[in-house]
Amino acid sequence: MFQNIKVDIIYYNTATDFEMEFNLSGCCRMRLLTDKAPDRKTLVNHLVRAVSRSRIIMITGALFGEEGLIKTCSQAINRPLEKVDSKQYSINSEDDIEILKDSIPLISADGIFGGCIIEQGPQTLILLSENKDIRKNIMQTLIHPYVKEVCADELTESKQDIAEPVVEAEINELIEVSEDVLEDEIIEEELVLEEEETADEEQPIAEVVEEQEPVVEEPKEFDYSFINQIIKEEPVIVEDEEEEEDKPLELEEIIEPVKEKKKNKSQKKVKSESKINIPIIILSCLLLLTVGVLCYALFISSESKGVPTGEYIKETFEILLG
Repeated sequence: MFQNIKVDIIYYNTATDFEMEFNLSGCCRMRLLTDKAPDRKTLVNHLVRAVSRSRIIMITGALFGEEGLIKTCSQAINRPLEKVDSKQYSINSEDDIEILKDSIPLISADGIFGGCIIEQGPQTLILLSENKDIRKNIMQTLIHPYVKEVCADELTESKQDIAEPVVEAEINELIEVSEDVLEDEIIEEELVLEEEETADEEQPIAEVVEEQEPVVEEPKEFDYSFINQIIKEEPVIVEDEEEEEDKPLELEEIIEPVKEKKKNKSQKKVKSESKINIPIIILSCLLLLTVGVLCYALFISSESKGVPTGEYIKETFEILLG
């Protein structure tokens, strides 16, 4: 079973692209690994790790500028920059574009520069633009066919490496088996010839074997004395000491904890009821006082002044309401 090709994608200050990853995985069997880098230091660390584990490394993000992908990767892999011939690659741009030396620019179908690709030893480094539309066009037209070709080359090389030792091993096994079979056949033929020669020279000698009568041993008497000794010994009666845990509980022991629980519950109820009754008593006293004051004001004071109660109430409401 062949190993899957390993691909690393690093997103440098840009959002992840699930559509790009999904379409790339459909090219061939691969192990796709992704990372996000918010700054240049993290980008370089991810690039070092990707170089140690993957066949193809893809980095997406802003290409130009002092902190762009092109200058950052140039410093990271110690490769200088060179200008691109826009006319040769049909790039629709008047600005001078610099890419990694010995790399190939990646141009979309509309003639827009969208990155570069470089093969360094057994690995491939691909730099792609942060623009999703440009990146999608370049992936479909250039990167997908390239990844398929790389995967096909990897499979053919692995098949050749596996097939050659297998064929050699099978040939060696056939040679060893054939040699062993020939040696066994020669040895068997020599043994057959020797047996035929010895059979002609020697005559069979009849040997008389005296039959021996079977020796019948008399049964030995069994000694039953130890059984009698065991029977004579008086059995030692061991009184079973009743453990405290196994003793049956008496009725009082069962009833006492139940009574204690009931007492505790009743005490708790009394405490709770006493707590509840105190504020009720206070409130009832206040209500009685207010009722007494009102009765005194309405009936006793009005009669002492010689004013009827109804007129007194009416006057007080008029005074209060203004």
